[in-house]
Amino acid sequence: MIMKNSFRILTAILIFLSVNFNLSAQNQVSVYQMLFTKGNIAQKIQAVDFAGKDNNYVFLSDCLDFCIQSNSLIGPDADIDNLTINVLKNFNNSASLMELNDVKLVCKKIQSCFKNFSSDNVKIACLNRFAVFNNPENVKFVNDYVSDKALNNQPMTSVILSAVNLMGKIGNNESFSILFAADIANVWPKYSSYIQSAYSTLAVNASADLINLFTKAPVEQKLMVLNLIKNSSEIPEFVKGQLAQKSLSLSIINIDEEQDISPAQNKLMSESVNLLAQTNWSMSSEVVADYFPLAQNLYQKEQLSAEDFISIIQSCTQIASQNMVLPLIKYLNFLNRSTQENKPVNTQVVLSVINSLGGLGDKQAFDELLFVTYLDYTQEVLEAAKSALDNLKW
Repeated sequence: MIMKNSFRILTAILIFLSVNFNLSAQNQVSVYQMLFTKGNIAQKIQAVDFAGKDNNYVFLSDCLDFCIQSNSLIGPDADIDNLTINVLKNFNNSASLMELNDVKLVCKKIQSCFKNFSSDNVKIACLNRFAVFNNPENVKFVNDYVSDKALNNQPMTSVILSAVNLMGKIGNNESFSILFAADIANVWPKYSSYIQSAYSTLAVNASADLINLFTKAPVEQKLMVLNLIKNSSEIPEFVKGQLAQKSLSLSIINIDEEQDISPAQNKLMSESVNLLAQTNWSMSSEVVADYFPLAQNLYQKEQLSAEDFISIIQSCTQIASQNMVLPLIKYLNFLNRSTQENKPVNTQVVLSVINSLGGLGDKQAFDELLFVTYLDYTQEVLEAAKSALDNLKW
């Protein structure tokens, strides 16, 4: 009872002096020190709260030293853990008032707490404070922590997940690479949505790093990355477009004409074109037009289904527009000659080419579209050709 009364009296004096007499910082610290030094854990927490309200980060920094030393001397202790969490919480408002050197010093202490305390709650409290202080060393510290856990395939914990979320808030390009690599490697598959959400926020500034990672990856991994990017609702469209264009360009360059194209290479190119169409990435029009003859060849070799080839025709026309006029006319000429020689052609493919030319409306297509009307095509094809002719711009 005496202890409680003493505490109440001391608290009342502290409030009265702070409010009514506007004590100097030095006198306030002495009052905090008296309460912190002589009091029990509850009183120490009370002193820390008073210091936090006054944004007295010097006193809070000293309290953090006490917590670190206590943990070092006595090991894990629930009371010290709670006190440490309270000290960290009270840095919230004072962070913006601190000089750069003070910020660096406090961040070093917080990093020491994260390393040396065994409590997950303390570690999470440390991570929460990293978000308050604008210090690149905090970003590096968290990057190194998550990278180490991912490389060693450590099971996901609440601390790792908090660090992942923090990387999405304060991270840099290295953070993006670490999280993206962990996602591709399927290190924490059950938490993929959290990881993707974190690195998606960093993608805008890390597109060059993403493309660099993509360039070095084998074909199968490129396909995995492309699908991952395609299905993300948070990654900006321009990042998707840039990556898909790079994917298609690299695929065309790396194809060996003397060797068959692997199913994975084939799939990668078609998925790249689909993503370019999805993002309406018109900057890729030239590379898309370059790809079309290759796709045509793959279709003739039965390495592309008619359905997939039709999708490519439509996507290429959407993206490349005028760059696709001559390739489509040339292909329609091939289809017309094949029909004239009684060689089988796929009606839906023919319709796709005719409708695409009609949609583009370029008068250069006139001769081949007219040629269609003189050949033994189905009535549906003949009508499509007449409609396309009507749509030509003169």
